[in-house]
Amino acid sequence: MKSVFLFLIVIFLAVFQPAFSQLKADLDNEKPEISVQDFRYQSVDFSDWVNEASLGSLETGEKATFFGQIRQKPGLAFLSSAIVPGLGQAANSQWWKTALFAGIEIGAIVLHFERRAHARNVEKEYMQIADNDWSVVKYAQFLQGYSQIDFDIKDVLTESGLEYYNANGGIMPTFDRDQDQGFINLSALNDLETATLYRSTGNPFSHVVPAYNSQQYYELVSKYFQFGPGWRDWDNSVNSIDGGVADMSPMWRNHTGIEEEFNDAYRLSSNLIMLVAANHIFSAFDAFFVSQLRLHRASMNSSVTMNQYGPNVNLRVSF
Repeated sequence: MKSVFLFLIVIFLAVFQPAFSQLKADLDNEKPEISVQDFRYQSVDFSDWVNEASLGSLETGEKATFFGQIRQKPGLAFLSSAIVPGLGQAANSQWWKTALFAGIEIGAIVLHFERRAHARNVEKEYMQIADNDWSVVKYAQFLQGYSQIDFDIKDVLTESGLEYYNANGGIMPTFDRDQDQGFINLSALNDLETATLYRSTGNPFSHVVPAYNSQQYYELVSKYFQFGPGWRDWDNSVNSIDGGVADMSPMWRNHTGIEEEFNDAYRLSSNLIMLVAANHIFSAFDAFFVSQLRLHRASMNSSVTMNQYGPNVNLRVSF
């Protein structure tokens, strides 16, 4: 997030600082020097200016064109760049700004969709790993030896789980998600978790297994240490879940890293949408200011000509 805001500040300085500098230079330099000897027959000729204005361009006298209209109307310049960043800048022949705003727009949109697609693909992998390598049956077996209450694994089995248990003289995790979840009564397991205390602190478990296959389910199995024993590579001889990350199995740590990867990708894709919105805003205001500047940068060219009545001062005002 911080990097996005820093990038926006750089864009602001790159775009508006030259405009402010140019405005100051214009105000310093545009000091008309008029030298006349006789103002008795002074005339001011605004005919060219009127003709140019009537054609739709105050600067070149060109006929009204789409770009010409944008140059003359700051509101239209604002709207044009708000819709298509860089359009108002192109109308004012500021090609480097056009390339900047258009490049940011295209790059941010392309990267947004790329990061979003990457996040979805990694998230699918993240869920698949949990489906293949985390078992609620193995987790329940761990609780049987860890919990301080009088508990038997059969207390949390469903009817199908009891049938399997009786037929095989026990129950073992298959790491087939649907089959293992079909063996464990989640409500009964949650009651057991609530009654279980951490051996190191004496505090009750802070979490229980969420609804099967929910977003929280996939998140919690590698977020909290208490769920570590449910992973395929958990050492069954370990009877502690209080040692921290270092005591978690490689699969637990790998799953946590994958979660960070796709969450970072989702965050970046969201920040890029903010960048696109900011790009429209900056481009719109820049086009508006430049168009206003063009309209208010008045240069006065004077000349003195002689006619039959004496000196004649011609003033040409252009914006």
